[in-house]
Amino acid sequence: MAYLKISLQIFTKSFALGALLYHLLRFIGKRVFGGGYRMFIYHSSHPYQYIYLVALILGVAATVWFRFFTKLEGIKKFISVIATLVMIILLVSISGGILWTIHYMYEGYFPEGLLFWKSILLGAIDGFVLGGLIILVSVPFNIFSFVIGFKLLSSLEQYDEV
Repeated sequence: MAYLKISLQIFTKSFALGALLYHLLRFIGKRVFGGGYRMFIYHSSHPYQYIYLVALILGVAATVWFRFFTKLEGIKKFISVIATLVMIILLVSISGGILWTIHYMYEGYFPEGLLFWKSILLGAIDGFVLGGLIILVSVPFNIFSFVIGFKLLSSLEQYDEV
């Protein structure tokens, strides 16, 4: 139950901070999310769903990190946090590709049967291949988000051992 509490707290904090960051950047007139050439930018028209996705994966990953790596110190802790954030980026890229495909289906291309699952699989592959690039060109949102994720993971030692 305590692991669920950690996961929910990290999820809530990261979603709230991500949404706040999104609105701050929009307020000052910055383009928040990048995209590929001639790509439908569904993450700009549905930002909360993508922020939610990142927060959800961060919450689960934070719980795993807390369980196995919270006792590390110094450079080992730093490397484990960075490695966890890289893993989160990969998982978010894959699941973001799937979510992008679902948004594409809402625009009218909705395959049936086996083609539906093929589209979902191709969305996951596209997310894996292109997701990192989209995250990379989403400056400054990506930099602030990485810092937020780093701080949230690094501060997990404040929780009591479960």
